[in-house]
Amino acid sequence: MPDNGQQVARFSELKQAQAQSVVLPDGEEILLVRVGEQVFAVQATCTHQETWLDMGRVLPESFEIECPLHDGRFDLRNGQPTNPPVTEPIKTYSVRVDGDAVFVSEDGSA
Repeated sequence: MPDNGQQVARFSELKQAQAQSVVLPDGEEILLVRVGEQVFAVQATCTHQETWLDMGRVLPESFEIECPLHDGRFDLRNGQPTNPPVTEPIKTYSVRVDGDAVFVSEDGSA
């Protein structure tokens, strides 16, 4: 049976092109990032030196989040590294927006 995700935020409370930290029911901290009418969910720390990504910049025109430590970047859509020194992708989560509710699931079926 598919996991429909857990409600973790309200769409109306997400600020444009800013990373917002939320905690999943299992205690894992992730980041939600709103770009236009889309919401992305990614792991909260950089894979390079585990720096908190919410302290970095969101680049909405390229759908990237930039690590504040060494300016490495990740694609919000798939977690892939887009700028060195990062080489390992960050984890991404499936997001579903239903009205004002934002749901996140790990299994890709939110």
